[in-house]
Amino acid sequence: MSINIKNEETCRLARELARLTGDTVTGAITVALCERLEREQLRRDIQTRTRKLRSIAERCAEHMGPGPSAVEHGDMLYDDQGLPNCKSSGRVHEITVGSRPVLSVRR
Repeated sequence: MSINIKNEETCRLARELARLTGDTVTGAITVALCERLEREQLRRDIQTRTRKLRSIAERCAEHMGPGPSAVEHGDMLYDDQGLPNCKSSGRVHEITVGSRPVLSVRR
């Protein structure tokens, strides 16, 4: 099977690559095409994974109500008197906003 390349710049690049690598023109073209194909497939795989992850995130977001991000951090961390808004029972420490727990930490 043969390919007839009718572009002078492409032929020059293929010869230059073959000269630098010590390979044949055919070998240099084969390696260059394989490397480019691998990069393109990887790029497309990353884009596909990114789209899938965004879709999962959007579906999850539909089921989530407003969380701590909807509250000022000061309201979440401190009570009306400026003291830490933390309840502790043994090894569990809980941070609340109003009466609603937003974070539990086990030690």
